[in-house]
Amino acid sequence: MPSSGSLVFPFLAANLSAVDLTIIKIFENNLPYFLQQNSMGDAYDYESAIRQFGRPVWRGRIDLASGAGFDPNKYNLFTIDLANYIEPEQGILYRIELGMRPSYSLFPCTGDRKPSRYEEMLELADLDRPWEGSDDYYSLSEEGLFCDCAYNWRENQNPCSDACCGADKKLISNILASDLGMVAKSGSDNNLRIFIRDLRTAEPVEAATVEIYDYQMQSMGSVTTDKSGIAALPCPRKPFLVIARKEKNRNYLSLQDGTALSMSSFDVSGESPQDGIRAFIFTERDVRRPGDTIYVGLIVRDAGSGLPAGHPVHFELYNTKGQRIDEQVTTLNDKGFLTFTSVTSGDAETGNYRAQVRIGAATFTKIIKVETVKPNRLRIKLDFADAVAGGDNKAMRGAMKVTWLNGTTARDMKSTVDLLLRPVKTTFDKYGQYNFDDPATQFWFDSQTVFEGNINSSGEAVVTFSPDDELQAPGMLSAIYTTRVFEKGGDASINQTVVPYAPYPAFVGMNIPALGATGRILFTDRPNEVRLVTVDKNGKPVRSEVEINVYKLDYRWWWESDDEYLGSYISRGRNNNIFTETITTAAGEGKVSFSVDKQQWGRYLVRATLPSGHSTGMIVLVDWPWDYGMKPGGNDGASLLQLNTEKGEVQRG
Repeated sequence: MPSSGSLVFPFLAANLSAVDLTIIKIFENNLPYFLQQNSMGDAYDYESAIRQFGRPVWRGRIDLASGAGFDPNKYNLFTIDLANYIEPEQGILYRIELGMRPSYSLFPCTGDRKPSRYEEMLELADLDRPWEGSDDYYSLSEEGLFCDCAYNWRENQNPCSDACCGADKKLISNILASDLGMVAKSGSDNNLRIFIRDLRTAEPVEAATVEIYDYQMQSMGSVTTDKSGIAALPCPRKPFLVIARKEKNRNYLSLQDGTALSMSSFDVSGESPQDGIRAFIFTERDVRRPGDTIYVGLIVRDAGSGLPAGHPVHFELYNTKGQRIDEQVTTLNDKGFLTFTSVTSGDAETGNYRAQVRIGAATFTKIIKVETVKPNRLRIKLDFADAVAGGDNKAMRGAMKVTWLNGTTARDMKSTVDLLLRPVKTTFDKYGQYNFDDPATQFWFDSQTVFEGNINSSGEAVVTFSPDDELQAPGMLSAIYTTRVFEKGGDASINQTVVPYAPYPAFVGMNIPALGATGRILFTDRPNEVRLVTVDKNGKPVRSEVEINVYKLDYRWWWESDDEYLGSYISRGRNNNIFTETITTAAGEGKVSFSVDKQQWGRYLVRATLPSGHSTGMIVLVDWPWDYGMKPGGNDGASLLQLNTEKGEVQRG
């Protein structure tokens, strides 16, 4: 934080009248190594920090109960300005530790509390003198005193016992007094880009020296920021620490795995070139028969200037068994357009063939279908007015037009159109991090004939379909129209048209940022934010009411393999509904928070529903934080399965 003369340290506390505050100054020369050791966890105690990396500059008691509005029966927010106890120095990292003692507890305990020998020993011990090399170091340390006088694992969570006030219960945080704000970004090119700005003015910091180190604290290079406050350095190895310096100011940024900001709440999808090369492979038609000539077109674009004309391009064609059946090498022209011609044999295997193009170290592929098919003699088009059918008007209306392949009009031919609705993953371009599908809704739809008759003398017909009002879908559907037009001789031409179908006029999407990119765990005893968006069938934000419910689910043990019908939990009503709230989205966005008591840990269904009928939901595991320790009691699920064969010996066959 900015070194403006005050370093404010906020924290929450309940049932405490005071805390012990310790401020440790980490020496600048030791700071990189302190960050390296600290990356393995916060298990470094007070004495270890003193002995290895710095020294205490202040230690004492901070009274909490004298403040206005203090309520010992709930958590209170307190702030400590470290500038009241020390003179903050630019570029210095301070390790802040808050501890408690048995006498600080305001928890209502039964009976009279006896004087604490552990606290008496803490008062007697001279904790501020250096112990390095002392024979009685461990006997004088807080950990040593706690183990000798108060440790009792059975009473570790009992606020009326001295065992609840051990050094492992300290609140520990690091505060850096610096005016430099730093962000580092790295891409697939292994270039580390550093952005530095002044925290007081938000202006770029020019001429700041940036040093990059690996985990072994070996320098990977140094660079200076430009007038935009940006510096870039290629990193042949994985970087671990970035140090920025400008006059007395310092800033340190750890790049260890797991500390990067989560991108799950942002749309970061896109296409990455391979070694700076982008290529597009295309063919003139989708399906070929055995014996046909395959024409493969290639468009190559180079993001840099590393592909001159004449650069070799390697083409390979593999059959369904992965056997290479053709190989060609040509050179790249100045336009970047190439064509490869390959011929399959008349008895070639049918299936998916793979066309592969290699340009240097970059490889691009495309699947080519080779099938034994009878070609259509009629061209069938089934067009719909909207790119996405449904929405406010649930009925679908399509215009069918049939012509011969030579372009003449087909007349008065028998035709049938079958419709199949299938659920698909609901996605919208601007909301890729949101889930729009409802896990509690099951969908079935049997194929239906929606048109049976003759096309008119102009080769045209109208196809309509209106779904039932009770149609319930988890999200967007795919309407698959299979059209058959029969010639006078009995042969039929077949065409399939796929149209996205929105069974609802509005859709709701859900995102829980605390889950991260791949996680499914939330924590008890804290608010969990749920972000919501409401959009129409085209993904445009709309204002709508949203009802949010959180249902407790039965815990699915690892030995259960049957499907789970989540709708049964919703039909139970209040018995398993722990949270409900209705909000109205503004400009299509809204949010709500819910919390779960630590005794109610388990699986939950978070579900949001619109008045239009659409719902979405996510199944999450709400569990204890790691610092809570082992959950009490056990669960009555299976921990071991006994597997036996019906016979002791089995013969071949």
